[in-house]
Amino acid sequence: MWLRPVVRLLSLPFIILTLGLFLLVVNVLMLYVTDWIVGPFEIHSFGAGLLAAVIVSVVNWALHALIPGPR
Repeated sequence: MWLRPVVRLLSLPFIILTLGLFLLVVNVLMLYVTDWIVGPFEIHSFGAGLLAAVIVSVVNWALHALIPGPR
């Protein structure tokens, strides 16, 4: 709950420098943290984590576009 905002704040220069593409790396890191905490959840390679981060980002974008409400 508090780890992702802290990581995003600390990596803000990289996010600005890469025009937001570094957010994918942050998402992959958060998935690896989830892998570490949750037993049966596993990520076998960085490529698999990157693909999962892209899928999570696209689903998140689509849900924000479809579901109205305060942001």
